Amino acid sequence: MKILTDIQEKLKRGILEMLLLQLLSEEDMYAYQLKTEMNKRSGEYLLISELVLYPPLKRMLEKGYISERKEIVCKKRLRVYYHLEQAGKEYLDLLCKEYIKTAIGVRKIMKWENDIYE
Repeated sequence: MKILTDIQEKLKRGILEMLLLQLLSEEDMYAYQLKTEMNKRSGEYLLISELVLYPPLKRMLEKGYISERKEIVCKKRLRVYYHLEQAGKEYLDLLCKEYIKTAIGVRKIMKWENDIYE
């Protein structure tokens, strides 16, 4: 169903941006590092491919939420580090507030217990 796919994609996109910004609020990271941290910290509930990260990173670069710096590693390989900018901190705050409100509303409607999936 096309409508369901659109909703799922928008939800995933917002959550992915929020998670990326949160990780970047802790330190500058490159894409593989972001993917590894996300998978590890989620207890592997969220298994994210590195390729999935590039579209939201590009969007956030264009909007000025993050910036990038390039470094040469191993004397020949270029590594792109992403850095959270002030606009990104403000956007992260908004995303978190909206996510929490939405999650609380969903839990109330669904009558889910705190440990439903543990």
